[in-house]
Amino acid sequence: MPREFISEYGLDPGDYVQHLVDTFCERCPKFSEQPVEEAIFVDDGPIDYLVWFALEDYETHTFFYHDDAPNQEVLQRFIFLSPSREEMSKFKLLLRKQYGVYRELEIARLLELPDIYQPQLGERPRANFGVCHEPGDDRIVSGISGTPRIREQEIFEDVDKIVPDKTLEKFISRTVRTVNTRIEEDADRHTITADIRERLEADPDFRQETTKPLPKGIHPKYTDEPAELWQKPASKVDYMDGSQGFLQIWIPVDEDDITLVSATAGDYDREAIVDAIREEFQTAAV
Repeated sequence: MPREFISEYGLDPGDYVQHLVDTFCERCPKFSEQPVEEAIFVDDGPIDYLVWFALEDYETHTFFYHDDAPNQEVLQRFIFLSPSREEMSKFKLLLRKQYGVYRELEIARLLELPDIYQPQLGERPRANFGVCHEPGDDRIVSGISGTPRIREQEIFEDVDKIVPDKTLEKFISRTVRTVNTRIEEDADRHTITADIRERLEADPDFRQETTKPLPKGIHPKYTDEPAELWQKPASKVDYMDGSQGFLQIWIPVDEDDITLVSATAGDYDREAIVDAIREEFQTAAV
């Protein structure tokens, strides 16, 4: 998942991972999220690179890795490892000794998709999708695994028949594109590439309120950055029904030609109002 996109839009890694989890479940409701007790990222060792997930109460574990030619002996040892809560400290020490890079992850989520085609002998066979933020390189990493491992390839083939796209790989890539497109579209909806201060100053119903950090939900790149806030009462705007609420214009202090539009809560469709505000001021700026 390209870190350039996350950097370009100034996304909070936790928010981005949440978008991914929500959209996975939206596009394929058969996915369910599993509680993660701990997640560990290792690299520069016998297998490059590996993310280990300890799940609820340390009763089950899974991992994914990216290595074109993994050490099969090491891989087999990992498959049969299932450290208890008390054994985790020894397991972590082992990882630290074997890998040049060791990080315990704060942002890590795991989704499971039951394999309805495989016979159930014990726990239900399933595919796992893990996604997390690796802070060392400030990147989102993800991967898939199958439980049980000895039937992993069969599970992946079955999952291809469950997800809405023809293969799990396509489903993952299209879901990521969907998330990125939605973020882009939402940011563009709020953005005018122009300086409209003269228009605001000429309108007696607009008032410059303050300069404060931009709140979430307007543009991720500028969230928490200082911006001038201008407001106009909804009652003074023809296309905003009701007397409650405000039309808002935010101008990031470090940008000369970027204006962000928004509206406070009121008796109207907020997205439609944002589109109307942008159209009004974008047209006037041309």
